[in-house]
Amino acid sequence: MSYPIVLNLDGKLALVVGGGVVASRRVDALLNAGALVKVVAPDVTPRINELAAQGMIRLSLRKFRISDLSGAVLAHVATSSPHVNQMATYAAKRKGILVCRADNASDGAFITPSSVVRGRLIASVTTGGDCPAFTSFIHRKLEHEFGEEYAQWTVLFSDLRDDLQSLSSIHLRRMTVKRIMETPDIVALIFAGEIEAARKAAKKCILSASD
Repeated sequence: MSYPIVLNLDGKLALVVGGGVVASRRVDALLNAGALVKVVAPDVTPRINELAAQGMIRLSLRKFRISDLSGAVLAHVATSSPHVNQMATYAAKRKGILVCRADNASDGAFITPSSVVRGRLIASVTTGGDCPAFTSFIHRKLEHEFGEEYAQWTVLFSDLRDDLQSLSSIHLRRMTVKRIMETPDIVALIFAGEIEAARKAAKKCILSASD
């Protein structure tokens, strides 16, 4: 069994070994997570070149060296060479660095799930590499179920965190959140992007719950 976690990579160094399409996707995901990204590969995609030219990542156009792992807290290994992938994965393990091997998930320490991100809401799904097609199917359902408006919900509930924590029990907090999300006027304000008005209306729900 796997143990799912969410890592805080803000300001931390992540190494990507490889410069192809898979590596490019990993680079974008790491940048979105706030990581400092270093890429090592003899050849890279136009996307990786563009990011390097903009100063968004550090790029070394050469073969992988074990010293490239220095300072990294996480590594993605995604080259077209199984030998290089094995060597880089083994080296990362020896250094105690979390490593993901794209061509052999079971050889790494973690896998990257398919995720739907809406603001601070992250809904992830994986089958551990057993059936990517099924993972893709569930991912599409999640994208349909959780629209872009859920980013607004995360902003709202972040603003209301202290107010909700003031309620007397977990059960009451859950019921209040449910009530807020099912109040038509608040839902309409969320869809319209009227966060301040939605916050005021939601506060009334919290106040009535605390009476």
